[in-house]
Amino acid sequence: MARPPQTRHVLTRLRQTIGLGRQQLAAHLGCSRSYVEKIERGEKPLPPPLAEKLCRTFGVSIRWLDANNPDGEPF
Repeated sequence: MARPPQTRHVLTRLRQTIGLGRQQLAAHLGCSRSYVEKIERGEKPLPPPLAEKLCRTFGVSIRWLDANNPDGEPF
């Protein structure tokens, strides 16, 4: 049986837009690669401290992160 499609988090789009792999993004955020994967798959929430760090480091909007709309404009 086919697996249901997994939730795509805005973190995936951000990471791909800035050209980082999961390991590289994890290093910027101070977490593990597997944690980044779980956030991207919708298995874990994006904790506020990591969201704030993403905004400061990459200049993305907190509204964009909170809305979790990969098709919206991140910057």
